[in-house]
Amino acid sequence: MSISVSNQLKITLPSATLSLLLGTTAIADTSFMQLDNDGILQNESVKVGINRQTGSFGSGKSNSPGILFDPDGGGSFNTSYDFLTPGIAFDGQSIKIDGTNYRNNNSSSRIDITASSDLVNELNTLTWNGSLVNNSSTWLLENTFKLDSGNTFVDVTTTITAGADADTVYYSKHTDPDSQGDPGDSNLTNNVIGYSGIPDTNIAIGEATVSGYAIGVSTTDTNTTAGIQNWSTQADAYDGTIYTDDDGNSLNYGNGDNTIGLSWLWTDVKEGDTLTANYAYILGESIFDAIEDSEGSGGGADNDWTVEDIGSATEAAIAAPEREAAEEAARVAAEEEAGSTCSSRRRGSTCSSRRRGSTCSSRRRGSTCSSRRGSRRRGSTCSSRRGSRRRGGAGCSRRGGGGRGSDTSFSCY
Repeated sequence: MSISVSNQLKITLPSATLSLLLGTTAIADTSFMQLDNDGILQNESVKVGINRQTGSFGSGKSNSPGILFDPDGGGSFNTSYDFLTPGIAFDGQSIKIDGTNYRNNNSSSRIDITASSDLVNELNTLTWNGSLVNNSSTWLLENTFKLDSGNTFVDVTTTITAGADADTVYYSKHTDPDSQGDPGDSNLTNNVIGYSGIPDTNIAIGEATVSGYAIGVSTTDTNTTAGIQNWSTQADAYDGTIYTDDDGNSLNYGNGDNTIGLSWLWTDVKEGDTLTANYAYILGESIFDAIEDSEGSGGGADNDWTVEDIGSATEAAIAAPEREAAEEAARVAAEEEAGSTCSSRRRGSTCSSRRRGSTCSSRRRGSTCSSRRGSRRRGSTCSSRRGSRRRGGAGCSRRGGGGRGSDTSFSCY
């Protein structure tokens, strides 16, 4: 038996009733309204509150649900392991227009971006609309939160309509990643930017210290930076981390009760321009699980990232210098070998030393993936790879780009 709730008939149910239904039957529509007009997105694995006033995750301060995760996919959520509500339930958004910052946060009663109406409840989505006045000009923001059945991530699209010309516009999405799964996990998390082939401009991660459960804020947009901060609500703050080694050198990882987030930048904005930020909150028993199961999220741009299971984000970040040095040495050796075996061949001939079925190591970008075990290449075809699983048809994994500073490219695909 299944229950289908159409777009024409939306219902309001207590949270306990939703959990009971999900435990016994499939629900076709994951979006619901709470009795106080905050929203809920809930499927078999994820249950999140959407704050109707702030346009952020959460149900207002430390009220449940914040962000809940059931790795077994049975719709059973332990509020003691909420990823958001322990302590200060910090989850927010900020926009900075030519140096003036406006912010909303689930943990605060201060509202800089005013909700224009109640949440719009549609199939698998909740949409928040807000506005602010900057120098007598009205700017509009819209956040669309989407959770499909079976997914372990919530996709969000933020659309900003410029109320006037601006030299720079920053937008930020940030959260306190209290990921929890076992006794001993706490608000002190291992926090990292970047993972494997995903640039440190496109994902910020919080990992529980005991269970290893992870939450990430990720995007495939190209005008972004990622960061770890001490509870900053500045829209341009999430660019690098607050962590350093003993010599004062910056590190991409550390441990603490800190916040993670992404910052977007647009320049030379004109009145009426539409600025789009795509991102996702991804959840998993490990960060690789979260990434592996979030194909197509955060904008789904077609970029050439290769993501391997290299352990926890913290382990990967610590080992990154040695791994990168080894990869560079292997690349140089492969190029030298290719040059020695192929340099003297005549036009149209093949490399004499090439094994049957292989290709030159210096093949151009866009060709098929080699048979690397346990890896996946983003934006390519992987028909010959052992030990990996295709994600999203011919694409092997999520795709994205790196780097900040697009000028007038306002739809960041």
